[in-house]
Amino acid sequence: MASRDGAGVRLFTRNGNDFTARFPLAVAAVTALPAHSFLIAGEAIVTNDDGLAVFELIRRARNGGKAVLCAFDLIELEGADLRRAPIEHRKRKLARSSLASFSSKRGRCSRKKHDCILRTLISESCR
Repeated sequence: MASRDGAGVRLFTRNGNDFTARFPLAVAAVTALPAHSFLIAGEAIVTNDDGLAVFELIRRARNGGKAVLCAFDLIELEGADLRRAPIEHRKRKLARSSLASFSSKRGRCSRKKHDCILRTLISESCR
């Protein structure tokens, strides 16, 4: 999960473990987003040389600096709680919002494209 509020940016697990310091590249991308307040559900990943996410790589502490955030759901935006909205609506809102300027329409994360650090996994049917 990635959150931003008056206290700043924070990355944390669904169990509440704070991983902000562990993933500086993801924090930098989230910090650069134009919204003042949001909660994004996603997953930090590390890709291999072929651009494929490899779970074992994220578990190694030395790879934390290479992790990117693949976002797939928008839970809150500018104070509006979106949890009761259908998932399709939230994904469309994520895709259409200014947050989508950081997204990859193909939904594939790749270290080879450093111009797009925060990637958004959005299915074709949700556009």
